[in-house]
Amino acid sequence: MRRGQHIFWLDNKEDGRTCYRSMPEYMVMLLCAGKLGGMNESCTTVALPASCQNVQSVCSRVYEVANVLLVSSSQSDVLRFAAQSAAAGTDVLVEVKLVECRAVLKVNCDMIVIGQMLLKQLKTMLARI
Repeated sequence: MRRGQHIFWLDNKEDGRTCYRSMPEYMVMLLCAGKLGGMNESCTTVALPASCQNVQSVCSRVYEVANVLLVSSSQSDVLRFAAQSAAAGTDVLVEVKLVECRAVLKVNCDMIVIGQMLLKQLKTMLARI
């Protein structure tokens, strides 16, 4: 999916007509995160060093840990990343919310072990000076 691209799907009307609907990619990510909530969601908070308190440095550190794509968002303090696992092709969603000098990390993934490992690696990388 390219940045800014909309997702299209078929919607069958009650009268049998079919029409196309579109949704921005960040809305698709929020829907997927809603489906992957509960046991499939891992959260933690990490204190950010002074060298890592801007969006660009946080993005570069996330890219060092995982092969993910930044999803466009309407909020400047929330970074959302999406990917699929190589083996099973399941969705992996990462959200980094920047709050003052700390970051709230949230990982959604069908595979609990993968989600926990990714969260631990992200926390270590973001806390590193």
